Amino acid sequence: MPLTSTIEFLKELRRKLHSHHMSALIGAGFSKNADPNLFPSWSQLIYDIACPKK
Repeated sequence: MPLTSTIEFLKELRRKLHSHHMSALIGAGFSKNADPNLFPSWSQLIYDIACPKK
């Protein structure tokens, strides 16, 4: 995308945000990136369910 198109795209996003016509969807990876030790990864979670500690 050319720089002018990128700038126009960002301006349009800002207009939509300020006019309350936009929402953000934040996935589970957002929390995982905030603190990698706080939440298990999907593979860790599945392993813990499939192979519970005795």
